[in-house]
Amino acid sequence: MSTTTRKPDEAASVRLTRLIEDELAQRGWTSQEAAREAKLPADAFRTVLKGRQPYINRAEELCRALGISMTIGAETGPEHETS
Repeated sequence: MSTTTRKPDEAASVRLTRLIEDELAQRGWTSQEAAREAKLPADAFRTVLKGRQPYINRAEELCRALGISMTIGAETGPEHETS
């Protein structure tokens, strides 16, 4: 699997921030507690929550740590196929 370090667009970054905020609130965790649990740098979540756009590999780590599904690319399937 190839990993890119391109940053997501702003809309994706805003959605990611909201997902992280919601998940941290549900778990009752601070950003530092989440980072410690995920064995990530102490500021891994905090910088995203303050509005900094993460590189895609960091976004993937944050999502994985919280059990958030992350999809990159166009959706495919019967509802998206053209005749």
